[in-house]
Amino acid sequence: MNKIIFVNCPGLAGVLSVKEFWQHLIYNEAFLMSPQSSRRSRRDGIFGRGSLRRSRQWRNKRRFRHITAVIVLLFLGGALYYLWQAGMMPVNQAAEGWYDVRRSSGVQVELPRDDAPHDNYVEWWYYNGHLRDGAGNEYSFHYVVFVIQALGTYSVAHASMVDHQNLRHAISQRRTPGNPSSGTVDHFDFVFGGWSLSGGDGIDRLRFDVDASRFDLQLIQAVAPVMQG
Repeated sequence: MNKIIFVNCPGLAGVLSVKEFWQHLIYNEAFLMSPQSSRRSRRDGIFGRGSLRRSRQWRNKRRFRHITAVIVLLFLGGALYYLWQAGMMPVNQAAEGWYDVRRSSGVQVELPRDDAPHDNYVEWWYYNGHLRDGAGNEYSFHYVVFVIQALGTYSVAHASMVDHQNLRHAISQRRTPGNPSSGTVDHFDFVFGGWSLSGGDGIDRLRFDVDASRFDLQLIQAVAPVMQG
C-alpha cells in the first residue's frame, strides 16, 4: 500500500510518497526544514543537490558491485567448467555406459613399478615412525610429500617431530612448483632444497629437519607389503 504523508513546516508544504520518505531518511536529510533553509529547499528541490549527488554515488556503487559480482561468477564458472572438462571433477560426469562391479583376484598394485609417481590429481608418500637415539631418548616423526596436479602442478613436503623427553612438538613445511620426481621409473626421488625423499623396492631414504633437529633415515622393508583398500 502506497500511503501519502503530508509535510507541514515553515517554507515547505508538500505531499511525499512512502518511498520518498524512506529515501529521505536513508540520506540523513533534515525532514523538517528551518525557515532559513526553506528558500534553498525550494531552489534545490525537496531533497536538495547534496541528496541527489549522494543518490548518484549510491547508484554508482551499487552498479559497480553488481558488475564485480557478475565478473567473479563468470570466472568461477569458467574455472569449474575447465576442471570438469579436464576430468578433475569426475563426480559431476555421467558414466559413458553401464558396467558391473565385480571382485577381481588380479594384482592391482605392482611394486616397484607403482613406487613411482602417477598421473593423478593428488598423490602422496607418507611416513610415521618412532625412533630411539644412542642415549635412549625417544622421538616420533611424521614425513609426507604431496604432489597436486590441478590447474598447475606443485609439490608440498610436511614434517613434524615429537621429543618425548622434553614434551616438545615442532613442525616444518616446504613447497616447490612442479613435480621433482617427474619421469622416474620404478622409484621416486623428491628434492626440496636440503630436504629429500627417495626410494623404491623396499628401501627408502628420508632427509629433513624440524626446528633444531636433523633427520637422516634409511628405511628397509622387513616384511611383505600390505595392500590397503
